[in-house]
Amino acid sequence: MNLWSADVKVPERVRGFVFSLQGMPQTEAERWKLINKVLGRLAAKGFDAAVAPLEFRKKFSGDIVILSTDSINIRDVISTVDKLSKALFCKEVDITYTDYPGVFEDAWQNTFRECMKKNGFLCTASTYVPMSEFLSKNANKPSFRISASIIHGKPSLWIDPGQRIMIPLAFEEGKAATEDDSIPVRVLMDWKKAFVVGVYEETVSEYTNYQLIEHWVDRGVPVEGQHRIFKVKFGGDAKAYPYPEICVYKEYEKGRKEYSGRKYKPGERIQLVKELLEKRINNKVRFLGKSISFNSMPIPLSFLLFRKERYPSPKDFVVTLKKNGRAYSTNLLKVKEELEGGAEPYTGKIAGKYAVIAPSSLKGMVERALEVIEKTYSRLNFGKLEQTLPIRYVKSDKTSDYKEAFNLTISEIKDKVQVEKENIIVFVILPDVQYAGTIYYEAKDTFFNPPSFFDKVKPIQTQCIDAGTIRAIVSGKLNICETLVPQVYLKLYGRHAAVWLCTKPADSHVYGGDSGITAYACFDVSRRKKYKSQVSVFTAVIDPYGRFISFDVIQSGGEGLTKASFHKLIERIAQVCKAYSSEFPRIEPSLKFNLKRIVLYRDGHISRALKKLMADVFENGVPEEGLEPIPTFFEGRRDLPSNIAIDIVGVNKSPNRRVFAKDKDEWRNAKRGVCIVEGSDKCLLVGSSPHKDATGAETTTVQPLEIEKVHHFKINSQLEEPPVEALAREYFHLSYLNWLSFSQRSKYALPQKITQKTGEYISAQVRIPPNMIMW
Repeated sequence: MNLWSADVKVPERVRGFVFSLQGMPQTEAERWKLINKVLGRLAAKGFDAAVAPLEFRKKFSGDIVILSTDSINIRDVISTVDKLSKALFCKEVDITYTDYPGVFEDAWQNTFRECMKKNGFLCTASTYVPMSEFLSKNANKPSFRISASIIHGKPSLWIDPGQRIMIPLAFEEGKAATEDDSIPVRVLMDWKKAFVVGVYEETVSEYTNYQLIEHWVDRGVPVEGQHRIFKVKFGGDAKAYPYPEICVYKEYEKGRKEYSGRKYKPGERIQLVKELLEKRINNKVRFLGKSISFNSMPIPLSFLLFRKERYPSPKDFVVTLKKNGRAYSTNLLKVKEELEGGAEPYTGKIAGKYAVIAPSSLKGMVERALEVIEKTYSRLNFGKLEQTLPIRYVKSDKTSDYKEAFNLTISEIKDKVQVEKENIIVFVILPDVQYAGTIYYEAKDTFFNPPSFFDKVKPIQTQCIDAGTIRAIVSGKLNICETLVPQVYLKLYGRHAAVWLCTKPADSHVYGGDSGITAYACFDVSRRKKYKSQVSVFTAVIDPYGRFISFDVIQSGGEGLTKASFHKLIERIAQVCKAYSSEFPRIEPSLKFNLKRIVLYRDGHISRALKKLMADVFENGVPEEGLEPIPTFFEGRRDLPSNIAIDIVGVNKSPNRRVFAKDKDEWRNAKRGVCIVEGSDKCLLVGSSPHKDATGAETTTVQPLEIEKVHHFKINSQLEEPPVEALAREYFHLSYLNWLSFSQRSKYALPQKITQKTGEYISAQVRIPPNMIMW
């Protein structure tokens, strides 16, 4: 794994010097902010300092503790933090690593962070960027994602080389921003999302309300007097904050090719870490009286005592299709061959008509490409696809011209297509421009929401295709069409479309013969596109086979997930699952689904505060909103399950973890399906395979998923809590419901894929019609 360990252990017993900080702020957030500033200042002066454990806070009213193998100068500590807070010495105590491993680790993290600052790095969240890069105009800045830890008593570092995309915001652009037309940005130090809503007239040296230079230089940011200042606001906070221009960077739009950056192979990553350790870290950091150096090779799993499991490959996975109206099972790898041989998608064939909007520069190519797409759709037995309107060519690449084309096409559809009887889709060919993403989202929003004067036109699905893809199809790359046409099928069919089903229910890995009792949902919270954008909670729900799909959006009423929105989320998901379970025997009599359990995936890392919020809502409800505890709320409700277990599972897409395999003298990726069980609550799941070049050599390093068991709630349920490896295997099972490709395996379970696409649209301010699934 991408873990490097020191060659020495921390002492088992050290002296602890406990201090309290006087005049602490009223709010918890501000208190932690002050404590972290104090710890950083102490680490810069060579003290190994940490937050005092709860026991010390209760006994001595202590806020921080300094660890040392020797005595320390109390006056030096007090004078070091004097400008931040008045520190009072409370008591000296013995501290052992066995009793307080978290205190040792916290101190090591603070010490390492300051060491990197002295060695010429700036820390943004857990990413370290060389200070020299701040003078470079290159937006792709070489960086290292580093998490300090103590493993088996040894100071250790999780290190992953990469690139931090930092796009400077031009002052003139910020000058035009307002609260109603804000600019999404990321700001130092924690790379937190914010919004520029204007600028200050003063430069940093002229600004008198706050000592900006002192504030930022203390954090290692080279702010200068001539730097100009942006007016920055955070979502849900009415106050504006002054941020020097060197601290503000434009939000990166995913998919922008000019910011794709360098991808590293496993061996390249390990070599970059080796050079970093040798040149910038080894013997340059001291902790608890010892000079720390790290081994040049990453730590093997055997040292970590982690357990490795291997889940089934596609050749061992069985799915269900239909032929002549009857369901039958086949191997996942044979689905394409079976469809070509006369099998049908599980939900049957669907005919569709299409319209086309394309740049005039592709005239002639578009017709040929569409002919290939039509033939591929028929060849794979999805049904019949035919053009219903002449191709509308757009003469320029302007967004306004495309918007005009969208509305004119809707008008034509209203006049010439029987929209109530026919399934229609619009192919939008995107031009070769940097702002193609803007046109993409405009297409989605316009066709999903036809203008009100087109009252006869229902929401219309679109299939956006890059101009480069059209050229590739015409040049003979037919495999591209085999990825396109399943998307077209799913969009034409609508809700509950399924190209294939899982033959075994996903929870067969948890409950064996008693499986077929679980529904799966995923939820996430939308990111604000603008300062005044609303925040939404959205969900996707499926059964254990992939037969039914539901989608829902709940207005949060606050910043992020609130107690009330989580309560509503549980209620809505449980209602949908109960309804599915009741209808299932009638629609699918050969499949078993008797609802007793819901697995609720949360997209992203689940913070300690969010875990507490969830438990509090389940146990206590939301009294201020008149909402009872969840078990009480469910009592007597015929539209809700009376007996249910709810497993809440975190799915972190980007943990600071990599899994390597050594093949002779070459470092390679671990195979898809490998699961590394880190403990009782967490495991790593390798859910994807690396890209390979023409020779079959790996060109990238895959990012595993971190699966975390968060809560196991029960309402009159006797179901046992599943181990984390069983939860991971369930999740992996659902990743085989990747109907968008016959050859590529999805990294994500189906409900999370739908949630991710939904979140992408909501964050781009695309209005999603009810009951429309996003593919």
